[in-house]
Amino acid sequence: MEGMLPGLFVILLAATVLIVARRMTQSSVEELVGASFVGQRAVIDGKEVRSDDLKILYRWPAMAKRDGLGGFSMLDARWLCRAPDGSYLLAIATNSNKKDEGGVHWSWSLLTEERAQASLLYKRKAYRAVFGELPPSAS
Repeated sequence: MEGMLPGLFVILLAATVLIVARRMTQSSVEELVGASFVGQRAVIDGKEVRSDDLKILYRWPAMAKRDGLGGFSMLDARWLCRAPDGSYLLAIATNSNKKDEGGVHWSWSLLTEERAQASLLYKRKAYRAVFGELPPSAS
């Protein structure tokens, strides 16, 4: 039994390092995406909307795969936002090879209120925070 303790310790240490590294990676991805959002300008129905004027309603966890060179070979982050006029936008961040975009490219989709609600239907806590009570069909 005593001979197994050093091996068990090494396994637990390795597992801890992997968990911490994953959390740090997720945190750095979220920070990069958040920083790139600042100062963005979306053109929706011919009107320019600045990201600073949007209210971020919900952020789905970003998914990313590093390329080994400090960038990303895959990046996908989606944020549900509300514009000052009350319209809903889906902000989508993907990886970009353009240096002026800082590795992140944003695209925008206008959503109806029904689509915005549907996007949060399975995120019950977020749905309630944004729209109030869940619809009867979701309960």
